[in-house]
Amino acid sequence: MLYEVYSKKDQDNFLKGLAEFDEEAKKSCGDRFIDCGPKVQMSFVKKQHDAAFVKPVEGMSTAWWGSGGSAEKPFILKVKELTLSKVLSILNDQPASHHVC
Repeated sequence: MLYEVYSKKDQDNFLKGLAEFDEEAKKSCGDRFIDCGPKVQMSFVKKQHDAAFVKPVEGMSTAWWGSGGSAEKPFILKVKELTLSKVLSILNDQPASHHVC
């Protein structure tokens, strides 16, 4: 999916973000993200997601959404973007009745 949606440069940036995400998990949770339990993973993801939307403090530069494209979108939001993109493509490629339990 990563290779279907992103350019080579964006793929490299995503993979770099993934490595940084895992490093941050090690620092925060004491283990690689994949090796943390579900509750720890959820807590870590929530922390990362909330941090992506923190309003800038007076005197600091604006957050990524107000940077006019000069700041990198937080990794956690890229993951959400790719996930939603895939879900929507699945829903659009098949009749809705295939997705009803």
